[in-house]
Amino acid sequence: MRKTGAHGFKGWAPVISGVICALLVSAMAAATARAALPAENSEAWSLRKEAGDIRIYTTNQNDSSFQAFKAETLLDAPIEAVMVNPASCVKWVLNCTESYSVGKGSFYDRYAYSVNDMPWPVTDRDYVLNIRTRGNEISGEILMEMSATPGKRAESSSRIRVDRSDTLYRFIPEGRKTRMI
Repeated sequence: MRKTGAHGFKGWAPVISGVICALLVSAMAAATARAALPAENSEAWSLRKEAGDIRIYTTNQNDSSFQAFKAETLLDAPIEAVMVNPASCVKWVLNCTESYSVGKGSFYDRYAYSVNDMPWPVTDRDYVLNIRTRGNEISGEILMEMSATPGKRAESSSRIRVDRSDTLYRFIPEGRKTRMI
C-alpha cells in the first residue's frame, strides 16, 4: 500500500469537491429501501454525463424513486490525504462547513461528524459516518466504505440528520495516477 500524505493534491480539490458533493447529496436523498447494486462493470449502468475525466453513471433501484449512481475519474495525484483527516472535509467537499472525528478509532475504522450548508430554504444537513478503510498491499487498491450512524452523536435542532447513507469509494493506482470509483 502506498504511503499516506498530502502531496500534489491541491489542484484536484475542485474536481473532487464536485464529485464528492454529488455523492453526498444523492446519498442524503436516498432515504428509501436499500437495493443491491449491479456489478461495477455491469451493462445496467447508463452513462448520464461526461465532463473532462469525470463520468457519471446511473441505474434504477427496485423499491426506490431514486436512481443509484456511480462516478468515475482518473486523478493525476494520490488520494490518501483526503482519507486521513476528517477535518479536511471542509477543504474538498462542497458546502462542508464543519467536520471532525467522533470518539476514538483507527484509520481503518473510525467515525466522523460533518455539516453541509444547504441553500435557503433547505435546512442544513448533518451526519455521522462510520468510515471503514482497507487496502490490498499487493495491488495498492484502497476501499473506503462509509455508512450513516445517526445515533452516534446527539442531534441539533437547527439541522436535519442524515440517517441513511451508504457510500463506497474504490481507489486504484494506475502508475502515478489514481482511479477513483
